[in-house]
Amino acid sequence: MEEKDKDLLSGENSSDAEAVQPSAVPAPEDTAVDAPAPDTAPSDGEANDTPAQPDTDTDTAAEAAPDAEEEHKPTLLEKGKALFQRLSFPNYIMRFAGIYLLISSFFVMHYDIFNKKHAVRPIGNWQDYRDVIPTLLLVIFVLVGYVLISLLKLKFKRTRLDSGVLLAGLILFSLTTLWKNPSFYYAAAMILMTSVFGYLGIRYDKKHASRKLPFWLVIVLISLLGVGVFAYIASMTVYQYKVYGTSCFDMGIFVQMYHSMITDLSLVTTCERDKFLSHFAVHFSPIYYLLLPFYYIFPRPETLLIAQAALVVSGVIPLVGICRNRKFSNGTILFFSITYLCCAEFIGPCFYDFHENAFLPPLLMWLFYAGEKQKKILLYIFTVLVLLVKEDAPIYIVCIGLCFAFQKGIRKHGVIMAALGSVYFVVVTKLMEHFGEGVMTSRFTNLMVDQKPDWAKCLKRYSWIPAISSAS
Repeated sequence: MEEKDKDLLSGENSSDAEAVQPSAVPAPEDTAVDAPAPDTAPSDGEANDTPAQPDTDTDTAAEAAPDAEEEHKPTLLEKGKALFQRLSFPNYIMRFAGIYLLISSFFVMHYDIFNKKHAVRPIGNWQDYRDVIPTLLLVIFVLVGYVLISLLKLKFKRTRLDSGVLLAGLILFSLTTLWKNPSFYYAAAMILMTSVFGYLGIRYDKKHASRKLPFWLVIVLISLLGVGVFAYIASMTVYQYKVYGTSCFDMGIFVQMYHSMITDLSLVTTCERDKFLSHFAVHFSPIYYLLLPFYYIFPRPETLLIAQAALVVSGVIPLVGICRNRKFSNGTILFFSITYLCCAEFIGPCFYDFHENAFLPPLLMWLFYAGEKQKKILLYIFTVLVLLVKEDAPIYIVCIGLCFAFQKGIRKHGVIMAALGSVYFVVVTKLMEHFGEGVMTSRFTNLMVDQKPDWAKCLKRYSWIPAISSAS
């Protein structure tokens, strides 16, 4: 019992000691017990008397930011290096090559037109040709063209503009240098080079281009090129006339003919066959009357040359309509338009005075457009207009009509076109043989083996011998 009582007394004393011991230790002055609660708002007096503590971390970052910018500010050399790394060399090469070929093609055409008799062949005699071309002017034109295309590329970065310029340059240069060039090997090499480099350029641009050319930009580019080609043809042909570069055959004939037309609506000339004769006796071309109002307002030879340039260039309008109807991409539309406007076969004949054949490109293109859109009324309007161009123009209508005869929707109209062209051709030929000088059958000697003007034999050989058909 005594031991038990001692244990109890020792337990009470220990518990009391444990209870008293914490209170005996003084609490530190800066303990959280004496600190005010964090959500306790200070009084007005305290808020005014106590200065706000600055945010040292924010100030330090703000002070360090300018220092960091100054430390990482790129030097001129670093900027140049970064720009060099961003350059796309294939695009720059394609752009330069395309511009150079385009400008060179116009120089070739210009030189050949004004030096017909003593012209140096740019390929066969390239050493001599190099000496007659103004090199400084060529360089200036190339640089200006390169800058203009580069500005367009900055505006439309992810487009296939460079490959389009390259392909247009290759095609135009091939056409201009192949013109009157008898070398088969050069022709084969140019066709191969145009195909390979054009394909590679388009493939490269297709991988790196994410944006398509907007249609409005395509129209702007086509319009600018069309105006440029028109201005070139019109100004150069007028200049050729001003320096007596034209002759009586055929510029003098048509100037005299239009003078008769504004006088009494006849097509009488005296210089064509050294006698008082209507031009219908030589060529049956009533289409000339379409230009009579313009010549009546501006009765000058230059009017005919300017009108001829406008006629040839205007054929690009229905071409764009055909491409749109075929759902071609905007880049493809631009490519076909450039090919048409820069075609040497359309530009070159304009420099040989004035002729009714200038009506054919736009009228035929509108005829194809009417067939594509299956506009029957428009189809017959342009069929008649093509027939009025010349006595041999019905051949176009017969061939196109036969093609339309296999096209769904206008088969019947195609047969009617072919029949109308055949009848018109026979009637006009007989009338010219009876009342005029006859048809110039010498143009079809490649279809006439015995050199006799027999149209039946001509058509028979044309249909029987495919090689003759393709060669003609």
